[in-house]
Amino acid sequence: MYLMLIVRLLVPGSAFGQALGTPVARIVAGVLFLLCSVGYAGVFAKAGEPRAKAFAPALNVFTAFKVSGAGTMLFAAYAASLILGIVFAQVASLAMALALFFYAYHCFRLSAAFGKDIPAAAALLLAEPLYALLLGFGRAVYGGPAKPAHPFQPFNVDRYLSDDGPLDSDLKLKDRYRGEYGRK
Repeated sequence: MYLMLIVRLLVPGSAFGQALGTPVARIVAGVLFLLCSVGYAGVFAKAGEPRAKAFAPALNVFTAFKVSGAGTMLFAAYAASLILGIVFAQVASLAMALALFFYAYHCFRLSAAFGKDIPAAAALLLAEPLYALLLGFGRAVYGGPAKPAHPFQPFNVDRYLSDDGPLDSDLKLKDRYRGEYGRK
């Protein structure tokens, strides 16, 4: 998400850049990039990747998608929608909405890779520089790339359903899917 903001700050003639003024917009973009890079350097170190990858502008996002378990296809879809939104003004809002969706899914997967839940993914999405620093240099332990239990259930809702919740008694979701797809 901050990559989209950084790009918008640096694109000549953008509304963000004009509102802040070009020199201030460049400084804000540089500070955001530096904070995110330092945070992701810690994340990459915990994942066994070289820290230097966090400071390469496109490679850092690709590596973050790889570390989260989102994969190269999701990164390609994110990058394509981001580029389409920047290049073609006619589809900018749709393309940026798609890019935001792909990035939100990546944030969910990255937080799951560190054993965190949906609120942590929201914090990563909304305050990425700070939460990346917290993941990279905090107590969070990297547990490997997050993979959903089943492709049609990418957010693994079984983890959020309790045994006595209303969804279990009404819909019998846990009992219906228990034992299938490698679940216990």
